[in-house]
Amino acid sequence: MEKSIHRETNRSNCEGKLQSQQNQNLNFETALNYMMKMRQFLSEPKKYTRFRANETWRSSGTSGSQCTERNAWAAIKGQSEVATFDDVARTAPEDFILDGIKYQSKFINGTNNTLKHVLEHFGKYQDSSMNYSIPKDQFNIIKAIRLGQAPSDLNDKSIRAILQKVEEIERQTGRSFQEIVKPSVSNYSDAQLGTVGETVSKHQDQIVDENQRIQDEIQKDAREKTKSIEAKKGPSIGEGVKLLVQQQQLRLH
Repeated sequence: MEKSIHRETNRSNCEGKLQSQQNQNLNFETALNYMMKMRQFLSEPKKYTRFRANETWRSSGTSGSQCTERNAWAAIKGQSEVATFDDVARTAPEDFILDGIKYQSKFINGTNNTLKHVLEHFGKYQDSSMNYSIPKDQFNIIKAIRLGQAPSDLNDKSIRAILQKVEEIERQTGRSFQEIVKPSVSNYSDAQLGTVGETVSKHQDQIVDENQRIQDEIQKDAREKTKSIEAKKGPSIGEGVKLLVQQQQLRLH
């Protein structure tokens, strides 16, 4: 009877692993669909997004691609959509909504220029609830400068200009820089029209790697559960009787 119980437990464990793998396959498929949308946004943003007044290809394309990639990463983990611009009005100051927070995307050539555009946008709309998304590489440059580890290719004048704008953003918004300005999922170069294929392929490879990591984790968890079941499994009734007989025989000798 005990063997039957353990067989049933092992069968249940195998079924659980299979179900987890199937669910993850669906998550992976959903994530890849988002990556296909990302390719569309970056290659033909005019077709898939609604340009606003004075909006450039880059700002429109990056807004769409940011939403799709963030949703792809959510999907691969079995989560629902986290970003959208479907309900954003054409004249709205924000580009997209992420986790319920309004975001304006600023992808400008040069870190100092990006911060300048952030200040100009805030000065125009004065929306203290707005967050700003800037290129990931530019965000990292600012972070390094603030830690006293400025890149060697930046001169003192550029460093001072960047720090001054960071301070001005904090002064005008009343919020810390890291609270109001967030790194995008992409670097500035990723948003260039000529690098669409390379950009999507790079991000898609990362999604593929993450899916493999999750699948490996499912396998690992299943193996550990099996080991745990085996460790908890006591001797069967027959094995117990046999052991008792052996002990009795040892006493007689």
